[in-house]
Amino acid sequence: MADATPLQNKNWEDIYFRGYDGIRLYARHYPGDRSLRPLLCLSDVTQNGRSFEPLATALSSETLGQRPVYTLDYRGRGFSENDPNWKNYTPMIEMLDVINLMALRRIHKPTILASGWGGIIAMTLATLHSSMLGPVILNDTGPKLETNGLLRVHAFIGRVPTPSSWLKAADLIKDLNTNHFTDLNSEDWRRLAQQQYNEKDGRPAPSYDPELEKTLMMADVTVGAPIMWEQFAAMNHVPILVIRGENSDVLSKETFEEMFYRHPNLQLFTVANEGHTPLLDDDLSIERIRLFLERCDHLDLDHEQLTENHEEAV
Repeated sequence: MADATPLQNKNWEDIYFRGYDGIRLYARHYPGDRSLRPLLCLSDVTQNGRSFEPLATALSSETLGQRPVYTLDYRGRGFSENDPNWKNYTPMIEMLDVINLMALRRIHKPTILASGWGGIIAMTLATLHSSMLGPVILNDTGPKLETNGLLRVHAFIGRVPTPSSWLKAADLIKDLNTNHFTDLNSEDWRRLAQQQYNEKDGRPAPSYDPELEKTLMMADVTVGAPIMWEQFAAMNHVPILVIRGENSDVLSKETFEEMFYRHPNLQLFTVANEGHTPLLDDDLSIERIRLFLERCDHLDLDHEQLTENHEEAV
């Protein structure tokens, strides 16, 4: 496990803490106004908290209201320690790590922003510990995920060699994603490479445990991802914003719309020219998320009953 690289003038606090079994984990806290509901970001399966850095930086800035934001590197990802038992790379175990972070920092009913795999963790939390759940933002994830899209994503996990330079890393990220992210420039691909890879001796280094592939092989997405409508229904007591990439092959438009009709208080938002998972770093996405967070700040989720309040944003 690598430690986070010391940076001057960084706008976050590094947090090292222990999982339920003693494993050393890493998170970030972007400080803000404590009177606002904090945002807790959960990344996709091979991503890490750096995926949310542009969004977290913007939302915690004075310009956009100083929202407190937390990001987490799951065990075996980013700057968190690899688990000696690869069978622990599961949503259930990682949910326990999320709970440990919430307890350590006394985070009460945060808004959870969950991308991809993080959505499964969020739905698991809703099912088993619904009282801990605040509002939810699901980023290109939901109760039904498309097999072909999952196969495409999982095909590269643990099988792509680490590039020898940052230029090659950016080219590789572009080659793997350009069909689904059609409006990015060379600077965007470079930044995504720096999010995707750790750094060692000035060069890209792996940012996730290759043993993670074994967990995904056990899941066998060739027979279809688990259907989680019952777990999704466990979120009916909180407002939800569902974000979908226009080019996504993981969250279908049909499932996206069905979520809208099944939940009593759910909003939809589509990110143009992006696939799985939307980057959430453009002005329109950041503003849409900011408005949802602001709307949820003063909800009393312990007592308030949600009413039918469907909204859709284009």
